Amino acid sequence: MLDMLISTEAHTNLDPVIQAEYSERDGQFQLNVEGTFSRADRDTLHGSLTAERNAHKETKSKFSGLEGITRDNVETLYNTVVERGVQLEQLGDGPDVEEIATRLAEQRVLAQVRPLERTIAERDESLVTVTTERDGLVATRDAAKVTDAVLKAFNSKPIGGISDATPDVELWADRTFQLQEDGSTVSREGIDGVQPGLSPKEVFGDMQKDGLRKHWFKNSVGAGAREGGNFDTATNPFTLKANGTEVVSLTQAMAVLKENPTRAKNMAIAAKSTHLFPTVFPAT
Repeated sequence: MLDMLISTEAHTNLDPVIQAEYSERDGQFQLNVEGTFSRADRDTLHGSLTAERNAHKETKSKFSGLEGITRDNVETLYNTVVERGVQLEQLGDGPDVEEIATRLAEQRVLAQVRPLERTIAERDESLVTVTTERDGLVATRDAAKVTDAVLKAFNSKPIGGISDATPDVELWADRTFQLQEDGSTVSREGIDGVQPGLSPKEVFGDMQKDGLRKHWFKNSVGAGAREGGNFDTATNPFTLKANGTEVVSLTQAMAVLKENPTRAKNMAIAAKSTHLFPTVFPAT
């Protein structure tokens, strides 16, 4: 078996054919095998690894005293250094008691304020998160109340809604109705074919009379048979004019009030004009 590394003398005593398999390196002869290292290479690599380990130990020893140091510890140390710097600077130039006191006071205030500012920022972030979650829950709760009120009216005997239409009604209810501050559910402004400020039952009643969405109801009265027949509610007559002290049509408003006080009140609430009719609306 051939040795990996031999001396010059041993190489001389080898058969010339075998000698050709060796190459001189660093005063010795090494067997030509791909991927091998000379002794010098190994010594160099070993020396590098040893130096790296020693440097790591030295660094770890230098910084071993910093274990457990927090951001607050560093800030406290920094504030102390700045304060001492102010004191040394003033000692070198001759003391100005008022200026020294002011600068030291400012530095100490900053040292107290920085942690408070961080705490406030963290609390503000938490408050935003909680507020967002709360608003989402409130919106979900209100939407559920609106849907429940609309479905209750839809399934009532006077309306006679068809159960197969319930999914469509639920989707329609969310964009058509809104929850008032007093907890009542009324139709929104700007919905095509729907008078604003009406209860779900009133809206369904109008739809049946006008023959709208007939597939939702067991019976429809027919188009044009509006309740009362004496007024047109295509627009909300209780809507305030620009001056805020008059409604669009007092005549139509009083006609609605006479025919259906509850409906009139809902329309006035939607138009924010109830203050013009303080005594005539029915109690709820």
